[in-house]
Amino acid sequence: MAAKRKRHDEELLAQCVERVLGGESATAVSKQAQIPYTTLLGRVNWKKRGYQPAVVRRRQQLQLAGDEAPAAEGDAVAPTIAPMGSTTRSPAPKLPEVDEQRVLESMARMQRAGICVRRRDVLRRANELLAPATGVAEGADDIAGECGTQWFIRFRERHPEVSGHGTNLMLASEATDRVLAAYDASSDHLDGAATAAGNGNASADAERANEEIDGDEEAEDDDDTSLTPSQRAVQVLQTRYASQLDAADMVEAFDVMADSVMAGVFLVLAPGELRDLWLRQRIRKSRAASGNDASATTASEVV
Repeated sequence: MAAKRKRHDEELLAQCVERVLGGESATAVSKQAQIPYTTLLGRVNWKKRGYQPAVVRRRQQLQLAGDEAPAAEGDAVAPTIAPMGSTTRSPAPKLPEVDEQRVLESMARMQRAGICVRRRDVLRRANELLAPATGVAEGADDIAGECGTQWFIRFRERHPEVSGHGTNLMLASEATDRVLAAYDASSDHLDGAATAAGNGNASADAERANEEIDGDEEAEDDDDTSLTPSQRAVQVLQTRYASQLDAADMVEAFDVMADSVMAGVFLVLAPGELRDLWLRQRIRKSRAASGNDASATTASEVV
């Protein structure tokens, strides 16, 4: 004869379930309350799905009645069932029609690919579509926003074209063709609109790019024809070196750029440390040459 299974306190079980749903570790709660891990997880799953067996409801009612009306000493224990609130599970939320059509479309595609469609596949797809509408993140334990057994039963009632049992659902061939045709038509329409919009944007961008390129080329042509290398070098000095050179060095740099050869070398050098070093050396040499010329002029005047 098999040993009788141990019955755990329903109130303690309910508290442990709430602790696990609140974020505590199921292993730690199981050890602390001395409740088997599998029993605790089973009750947690029941709570998530809104399921409660009749035997458990009966046990809770008897326990509550015994706690509220204790028998007097020597009297026979005759617990009465305390009035309980309705334990009927609230109906699962109904998906919008467009979402149910997408569920059917997923079933049709799986069936067309030769993949067996199961009840869990339908529920998973339904919850994926329901999550964005309710703001519930995927995988969140939100019982109010979850499609479960009751929703699946009503889904089958609303769509008689779905037949078969839970491990091998079948969508009628006519419904499969109709759903896939509607989906392909909507996809082609959206793709065509997106392509047209993309082509229009691409054409506009290309025209703007061509206009900018033409404008830049015209500006460069104007600069090349209207400015000499020395003048362009002076422009670069004023825009890039105004904060690096003092007034005396800037004047010396202008004198250096008066030589078209020096100006051409300066413009060819890429902006950076190398060009800065070259410019400072040119300034020092120009200043040294100016000093030598001044000394020679003074000596000739003395003679």
